[in-house]
Amino acid sequence: STIVTKEVEFTFTDVWSRPSVSFYVPASDANLAISVRLSFTNAGSNIAIDCAQLEPALNARDYIDGGMPVAYHSGWYGTAHASASYSYTNKDFALARLIGDVEQYIPVGTSYRIITEDDVEKAAITY
Repeated sequence: STIVTKEVEFTFTDVWSRPSVSFYVPASDANLAISVRLSFTNAGSNIAIDCAQLEPALNARDYIDGGMPVAYHSGWYGTAHASASYSYTNKDFALARLIGDVEQYIPVGTSYRIITEDDVEKAAITY
């Protein structure tokens, strides 16, 4: 396993912030352990870390959770605020393209349903 050390300095104020750190993990490393060490230069400082967002990307994507407004097309995979969230990026565009293309690959007279995490988006019979 590879040990990656990344030291980053952030200046925190009394305004909410979302610092991020990116690092490369070789695909050959099946197990990953992350350790975070915080040090403060101001005595009596307090910091609250309420979550960590890990993802296989160069940069952190926008934060989402299942309780976001309907326009985000997001939801929870299980119990709200106690399970992973999902979000359909560009859902309207992607769904319209899928519906437009799917009938090219399904035999005529076949019934089908397109179901997303949100709901049944379309039920039809090819013609």
